Amino acid sequence: MTDKFYLTEEWLRGDNAQKQWAAFVAQPGRLVLPAYGFSGIDGESKAPLLLTADGLRVSPDMLVLALSEPSRWHEVKAKARPTWRRNPPGPRWEHGFDYSLKAEYAMVEKKSGSPVFIIVQEERSPLHPDGPEPGACQSWTTEDWCRFEHDDLQGEQMWLSIRLTQVENLGCHRADWPGGKKEPHRRGRNGQGGWLWPRSAMRCVHVAELCVPERVTTAVSSKVQCEVPEQQGPGIKQCESAAVAEVGDDGDWKQRTLWGDNG
Repeated sequence: MTDKFYLTEEWLRGDNAQKQWAAFVAQPGRLVLPAYGFSGIDGESKAPLLLTADGLRVSPDMLVLALSEPSRWHEVKAKARPTWRRNPPGPRWEHGFDYSLKAEYAMVEKKSGSPVFIIVQEERSPLHPDGPEPGACQSWTTEDWCRFEHDDLQGEQMWLSIRLTQVENLGCHRADWPGGKKEPHRRGRNGQGGWLWPRSAMRCVHVAELCVPERVTTAVSSKVQCEVPEQQGPGIKQCESAAVAEVGDDGDWKQRTLWGDNG
C-alpha cells in the first residue's frame, strides 16, 4: 500500500523540485546521484539516509560529481513562499529547515569532505527581498505588516542557493517553527523546531539552457551581469538568465554564462 504521505501536495512539490534540479545540474555533463530516490528513508521526515559507522544518518538529496569539479551535496527544498519574520532579528524574509537536520548535514560534509549546499525552489518570491524601507515601517500596525507580507509575495518562481556553512553562521534556532502559535503541534523533526536564516544571504540562480562560451557571472537582482563574447561586442550587457556551474576555491558558487532570447 502506498504511504499517504507520497500523495500530499507537500511531497509532490518537493519531489518535482528535486527532479527538476537534478536534471538541470546534470545538463553540462555532470553525474548526479539522486539519494532522494533511495528506498531507505527517515520515518518522520521522509529524508534519504546514509549508512555510517555510527548508524543511519540523514543525507542531503543528491551528490553531484564531475571530473573537473569537486563533488558536492545538494539538499533541495521546495517552498511555497519564504517565511516573514517581523520580530528580531527581523524584520526580514527567511528560509529554513528542521533544526535537527543542521547537525546531520554538517556531519555529512565533515565526513565526506564535500560541501553541502541548500537549494530552495521558491514558488512565490517577495518583490522587496530586503523588506520595507526601515524608516517607512516604524509606525506600522499589525494590520500594516500583514498587508505588506501579503502584497509583497507577487514575484515569480525562483531558485536560491546557500552553502551550509553560511546557514550555520547566519541562522538561528526557532523552537516554535514551523507551526508558530497557531499550530503548536508542528515543531519540526523530533519536535526540535527549525533553523532559519535570512533569505537575503542566498544567491539567486536563474535556470536556463547552457551555452558556449563559458564565463564567470555575478548575479544582480533578477538580472545577471556577464561578460560579452567578442563577437557580440565589448563591454557588459544584462543577460536574462544564468546557471550555477561549480563551487570555487572559496566555497562560493560560480556560474556559467547563459544567453537569453535577447542574446
